[in-house]
Amino acid sequence: MVDRASDDDSLIAAGSVFKGEITGKEGIRIHGRLEGNPSSEGLVRVYELGSVHGNIRAPYVVLEGELKGNIISAKQVELRSPARMNGRIETDLLAVAEGCILEGKVDMLKADAQPIHFKEKRQPFPAESGPDQGT
Repeated sequence: MVDRASDDDSLIAAGSVFKGEITGKEGIRIHGRLEGNPSSEGLVRVYELGSVHGNIRAPYVVLEGELKGNIISAKQVELRSPARMNGRIETDLLAVAEGCILEGKVDMLKADAQPIHFKEKRQPFPAESGPDQGT
């Protein structure tokens, strides 16, 4: 799902705290802390040091950091190690890496859908390690 990222994505930088709603057509990349609800028509990605205290509404979600809230109306959700989540996930497709913590409920929207479990083998690209590398 990373290739869904765009140069037009909204960005909350590491060390920043944003309180409020973020809504847009492009993606949202969260390296810092968001106290509110992100809503996007693209990818919402919460990086390892990022956190969201609110509900994410987007078709594509990648969580590596912390979420205290729900993921709503997603087509695809990926929890990458060391993701920590407390809330409900509503999605068509869910992938969960070993080492993630998920406390809550999962609603798979397709009758025959099952979560996919995997071992994290990817290493972050240098540009993904923080917002100060030109992202």
